[in-house]
Amino acid sequence: MNGSFYQNPTFQSDTMNTRLEESSNNILDLNKGKKIKVYTSFPFSNDYKDKLFEGMLEGIKEDSLILSESNDTWYIIPLQFINYITFNEKISI
Repeated sequence: MNGSFYQNPTFQSDTMNTRLEESSNNILDLNKGKKIKVYTSFPFSNDYKDKLFEGMLEGIKEDSLILSESNDTWYIIPLQFINYITFNEKISI
């Protein structure tokens, strides 16, 4: 029905967001084993609306970050809830 005379629009913001996410994941991947602070927001939770996680960066996947605390507690944090991450030491880029 669309024919060949009309193309659906493409948006660069989707490409830019994907590149930014890939870049962030690459930086995190290079810094596995370092201590980090992960600032998150869970808008659907009254008890944990804003939560800070502190621990060792164990891994990064396309949709989540894996963090361990010194007391052998491990967290898988969905990236969509992460506001930002801080390091206490120099990072590899």
